[in-house]
Amino acid sequence: MARLVTVRGIGDSPQQFPLDRDEIVLGRMSSVDLRLESREVSRLHARISRVNNRFFLEDLGSSNGTFVNGMRVQQRIELREQDQIRIGPFVLRFEESEAGESQPLIRAEVTVHSSNVDLFRLDAERKLKAVLEISHQLSGSLDLDAILPRLLDALMRLFMQADRGLILLWENGQLMARASVSRDEARDGPAYSRSVVRRVLEEGVGLVAEDVAGDSRFDMMQSVNRLNVRSFLCVPLKTSEGRPLGVVQLDTFRLGQPFTKDDLHLATALALHAGAVIENARLHAELLRQERVQHELMLARKIQDGFLPSDFDQVPAGLELYARVCPATEVSGDFYDFQQLSPTRLAVTVADVVGKGIPAALYMTATRTLCRHLATTAPSPAVLFDQLNAVLYEDNQTMMFATVLHGVIDAPSGEVVLASAGHPTPLLRRRNGVVEHVVARPGRPIGAFPMPVQSENVRIRLEPGDTLLLFTDGAIEAPHPVTQERFGIERLAQYFGSLPAHQTLEQWCDRIRREVADHTRGSGQGDDITLLLLRRVAV
Repeated sequence: MARLVTVRGIGDSPQQFPLDRDEIVLGRMSSVDLRLESREVSRLHARISRVNNRFFLEDLGSSNGTFVNGMRVQQRIELREQDQIRIGPFVLRFEESEAGESQPLIRAEVTVHSSNVDLFRLDAERKLKAVLEISHQLSGSLDLDAILPRLLDALMRLFMQADRGLILLWENGQLMARASVSRDEARDGPAYSRSVVRRVLEEGVGLVAEDVAGDSRFDMMQSVNRLNVRSFLCVPLKTSEGRPLGVVQLDTFRLGQPFTKDDLHLATALALHAGAVIENARLHAELLRQERVQHELMLARKIQDGFLPSDFDQVPAGLELYARVCPATEVSGDFYDFQQLSPTRLAVTVADVVGKGIPAALYMTATRTLCRHLATTAPSPAVLFDQLNAVLYEDNQTMMFATVLHGVIDAPSGEVVLASAGHPTPLLRRRNGVVEHVVARPGRPIGAFPMPVQSENVRIRLEPGDTLLLFTDGAIEAPHPVTQERFGIERLAQYFGSLPAHQTLEQWCDRIRREVADHTRGSGQGDDITLLLLRRVAV
């Protein structure tokens, strides 16, 4: 199916627009078939018509004009394969099915490999000098946007018969025109033969053809014929390991000045060096991108840590509390929280947002903020969950969700009211070391469904010396690297009961975390782990 492919001006990556109707209008109006939002584009700018599977482009009286391959469209013209359409700041490429494109008559081909001694067999001194000159011109920069134009300029000076130069590179799984230069601006653009480029990339060979426009086997190569190409050479750009990066192609539009086999050898030698330079530039760009991402993640982690309360002394008299989040990646989807609702009442929360990384961290921030706000007025944890779910679900376009455990403790009496929204229920260790499972209806996760969470409030009482352990599933689902056996709730309960009574809650938290890590045998943490310990002490 014929289509338009974005080259410049729409998004960061190429987009395709199928030409599947008899008439498609391009312009700035919201009602057109392909909207191009820019002041340089007229409301109704251009139209593409399909007639007997042939496609025609016409300008609709636009202010700034419509251009094809650099030429302003004065009347309706037929579109050819690889034609470049420019409308204001937008550039689109016309493509049809690859079927039917003929293979050009190739005058010479050469294997592109550093071990090919034929590349320097003839006039080795001149070729070596050319390689050194281009090496010097390309050095001093690791910016691909600067390197590619320099490479083309150098090639155009070296091959005086070349009228146009083009560099195509693989980006995001597609071959993109990254740089082009022409001695005649009207012929500038990314038109090329896909069958030639495909063979160059797949076989790793450089090709040279001459008398292209006069060869009947080029009749189907509409994009090349449109530019009246007489001769071209096309060589692959490769990494040091031989992986294809793209191609560089030179064209001539004049008779009597074809590229030769010796030109192909020289261009191939230059492309081998240029490929290494391009590979280094890309590796450098990727390194900078990773460093930028790591820096942003570090800042996100600091911001996230700032949301978690760390002054564990800010609790009512008669209570002790300690909590920690151990993220699996730089940022976490888990969180804990505690806040005093009155001088004697304390609310505690542990939650786990589905997923990891930045999206989970953002959703975590929203969940925590709303939970803190609603907790001050909600009559019970179960009611809080329904209120929280209603707000989060309403604006939840990503369909993310969180499991939450929330409880409120009255310090003088030790009474705890808690509820679960799809979250593992806590463990209660009595003063004598006996551990009990707190049983509560789990309810639905927060933000996933429009209906009520359907959790239930459970009441328990902490006696002096009793400790409550709230946790996320990262602790109990941590797998053994060989048997894949999970750490499990029973193992956690048993270890929780064995902890020395004289130790602090912080020491208990450290020991539990290390016990889970020992179970995984250092194979890495697959999920965020959050622990919150709450103890009632004698006043």
